[in-house]
Amino acid sequence: LDTFDPATIGWVSEVIGITARDGVQGALDDGHFVINVADEIINEANVKIAVEPGSGQVLDCLNGISQVIHEVLEQGDKKVVVHCAMGMERSVLAVVWYLNQFEGLSIDDAYDLVRAGRPIALDRRDWILS
Repeated sequence: LDTFDPATIGWVSEVIGITARDGVQGALDDGHFVINVADEIINEANVKIAVEPGSGQVLDCLNGISQVIHEVLEQGDKKVVVHCAMGMERSVLAVVWYLNQFEGLSIDDAYDLVRAGRPIALDRRDWILS
């Protein structure tokens, strides 16, 4: 963990990755569809849907992000990279929710899969209803 660079794209599958703010430009340069889930970050991401714990809107935001991921992947020509500040909490939760809603994984299995590609991932499932 001490050597993991948050700017690295942690690939959760062949087509879904997670990165930090510092990895966004590289993801865009590589032609990936980038989703920004951090309200405080302004960048060139393709879409911004902020996940704000405690806002009462987390579940709606996660559903919206999952739908965007699903639609982009259905088109089949781009990989999706989701980012927040460090790629540890909000982006991880968004990808976990997508895996649960569209790939049928349990939340536990989704977190295990995410951690395999992104070892700094933290479990924030308690935010879903916050």
